[in-house]
Amino acid sequence: MVGMPSFPMGRVPEYYGQDAAEFVPERWLKGAGGHEGKQAAEGGGPADVFAFGIGPRDCIGRALAMLELQVVLATLVGRFSFALPPGVKGEGVAALEAMVCYHITLHPRDGLKLCATPRAPLTA
Repeated sequence: MVGMPSFPMGRVPEYYGQDAAEFVPERWLKGAGGHEGKQAAEGGGPADVFAFGIGPRDCIGRALAMLELQVVLATLVGRFSFALPPGVKGEGVAALEAMVCYHITLHPRDGLKLCATPRAPLTA
């Protein structure tokens, strides 16, 4: 079996432009102006995110995994309020991006620090 890590694949300048290593979400949007990468011109597609593979031999559990992800995320957001803990520098996404450490897989250096506060239960 031959595998290709998706982290370096997503940083090829020929496909993603000279700013391939930078955070540029516009590269994935159709009709995004000012981006020279192939993705903005072609609009992207399922092959752009290689986590599950593509074609007739892609992951058989892809649809189930995506559905489970949506259910878990909706449940967490519905039941909790999330905020950065006191002492974490910065705000929002910038603070979380500052904690990222690049290895074979991506993970925050000292763990993901978020305060989750339960929301009041809904009553009928």
